[in-house]
Amino acid sequence: MLGKGRKDEEASLVWVNSGKYQGFGFVEDTIQEIQVDDLTKNIKPYSDNQDIQRIIDNYMNTHPHCRLIKL
Repeated sequence: MLGKGRKDEEASLVWVNSGKYQGFGFVEDTIQEIQVDDLTKNIKPYSDNQDIQRIIDNYMNTHPHCRLIKL
């Protein structure tokens, strides 16, 4: 899931794999071709839990501009 970054030239990245939160990070917003390695090397791993799932669901419902990338 790609969203707005901390700065104009970056995007936020949240990795969810098989419905489980894996972590988050930031990538350059100028990426033309998305490579899995480029995304995963920028992920800071975190544990999944109910609070995280609720935050992700809420974000998805309130931010329709968010880009989803199926890998």
